[in-house]
Amino acid sequence: MLGQKKVLRGRKVVSFSVVPVDYVCASADDVVAKIKRIKWDSLEVFPKIDRSFNKNLSICDESEEAAGGACEEFDPSLYPDLARIGFGPTQMRQIRQAWQKLGLALDGLPEALDRANWMARPENCVEIKNPLGYITMALKNGMPSPPPGYKSRQELVAEAMREKAEKIRQLQHQYFEDAFTVWWHELDESERRRIDAENRTRAMYDVHRREFFKRHVFKPLT
Repeated sequence: MLGQKKVLRGRKVVSFSVVPVDYVCASADDVVAKIKRIKWDSLEVFPKIDRSFNKNLSICDESEEAAGGACEEFDPSLYPDLARIGFGPTQMRQIRQAWQKLGLALDGLPEALDRANWMARPENCVEIKNPLGYITMALKNGMPSPPPGYKSRQELVAEAMREKAEKIRQLQHQYFEDAFTVWWHELDESERRRIDAENRTRAMYDVHRREFFKRHVFKPLT
C-alpha cells in the first residue's frame, strides 16, 4: 500500500493506492518434517487428575461446581457388589441430582453407597427381581436405612484395628514371657537365691521374679 500527499479542493489529503501483495508461507512438507523430528518422549507428561473418592471433578456438572458441592465418582473397587449388579457412573449422576433436588448434603453419599453395597450382596437380594432398579430408587430417595447386619466402613476399620492391636499385645506378652524364661534358666543358682531373697512377702515368687526382670533386665521391642 502506497501513500501520496496532495491538495484537493483546498484541503490537504493523502491518497492511497493498493498494489498486489505476495504472502510467503512455510512449506507444508517442511512443517511436517519438523513435527516428525519432535521427540515425544522428552515432553513432560501432564500430572494425573486426583481421582480421590471424596472430590473428583471429572463428572461434575457446572451447577455442582458453582454450588461448591462434593462430586463423587463411582469407584467399582470400593463397591464391588454394586458394580456386580450394573451400578455405575450413570446411576451415580442420577442419585446425585436427586439428592440436590431434595436438599440433601452430598457428603453423605459415601455412607449411602456403603449401605447400598451391603444391600447388593448376592445373599441380600435373592428375592429382588431388579436389584439395580430397586437399589438405585432407594438411593434417590435419600439415605437408606442400615440393612440387617450392616457394619459401616468406620466400624470395619475400627474392628480391623482392634484385632491388629490385640495381636500386637499377644505378641508383646509372649515375647516378654519367652525372654523371662530364657533369662531365668540361664542364671546360676546363687543369683536366683539372691533375687528371691529380695521378695519381702515370701510369697508369689513368680510375680516377684517377673517384676525384677521387667525393672532391671527386660528391653521391650521397639
